[in-house]
Amino acid sequence: MKWRSDAPYARALRVCLVSIPLVAMLVAGTIAVVGASASCGGDSAVYADASADAASNCPLSVTGLKTPTWKPPKKGTVGACTPAELDILEQVSSNPDKGFTDLYNAMTSDACRSCVFSTESDATWQPIVWSPTMASGGAFLNFGACYAFTTGGSNECGAAVQNNQFCFDAACPVTCSDRENCLNVAGLSTCASLGTVVRNACGPAISPIFQTCGTFIDGLRAVCGPVIVDAGSDAGDASTTDASDASDASDASDASSDDAGDAADQ
Repeated sequence: MKWRSDAPYARALRVCLVSIPLVAMLVAGTIAVVGASASCGGDSAVYADASADAASNCPLSVTGLKTPTWKPPKKGTVGACTPAELDILEQVSSNPDKGFTDLYNAMTSDACRSCVFSTESDATWQPIVWSPTMASGGAFLNFGACYAFTTGGSNECGAAVQNNQFCFDAACPVTCSDRENCLNVAGLSTCASLGTVVRNACGPAISPIFQTCGTFIDGLRAVCGPVIVDAGSDAGDASTTDASDASDASDASDASSDDAGDAADQ
């Protein structure tokens, strides 16, 4: 499948929701990459500039790189997907032979679909963006959605994270003979300025946001999943309440015994 030649950012044919955004390098305070890749390696992504001779020329130049202008996700989407639907998303994405269309068709409600998917031309960008349209079968993962949506995040942070990702995807296509080394080099050179933009846009909140957004599926759960209730905390509260009630009952029993004893003395 050929993509538009004016858009060399990654458009995946297959789903990889366990991928980690390359902003992880900034959070860790190092340029070392530990399995961080939007494409998950292999043949999971197709690039307009992924020519056969790219292997010896990585990182590729991103001069004149044309990427779409990032758009923030919709608000108020928490709970759009049930835990069961999110489990389906994760299961389908773990199959290397499944694509975004398979993922879309596996979802059981329109509410969840509209939260997870959007099209490049839409007014808002959800976690997965059809590019250029659903009919193409191609899409890209919008890591920036979670960084804009979650507590402590902002549209500026989300845009910076996604633009940083676009740069790495274009500079280090999967045809690079040593993509991990390419990403390290690009982080210090080709895409270094965008890393600075991320730091400035997200500020100190980048670390706690990364704890929420983590892998792409983590971010998906944050944007579209139900509110997570801390069952352990609730159980602890209940236990404390029960213990307090038992203590009150014991005090009442002691008081009753004392009253009875006083009455007998009289």
